[in-house]
Amino acid sequence: MFLGVASGKWFLCENYIKKNFYRTLFGMVINVVLNLILIPLYGIYGAAVATLLGQMAANLIYDIFDKQIYPSLKLKINALNPVYFLKRLVK
Repeated sequence: MFLGVASGKWFLCENYIKKNFYRTLFGMVINVVLNLILIPLYGIYGAAVATLLGQMAANLIYDIFDKQIYPSLKLKINALNPVYFLKRLVK
């Protein structure tokens, strides 16, 4: 979730308002479809998994398919990479 909030600011600064809308729409569609599939099978746990996968789709997977926002993906991956973090910490 925190990656989505931070990258939302990046989208705003780069004037990618429509891309931010499409990214959010993509995550919402994934979430709704997965909720329709997983809630009848797993109940509240299915809803939790659907929400996590919807967030991941919106905040990471969408960036893979758009070359203009690829720099945002690199920043997010580096933020989650402990090796990159430790290298930055040592400097």
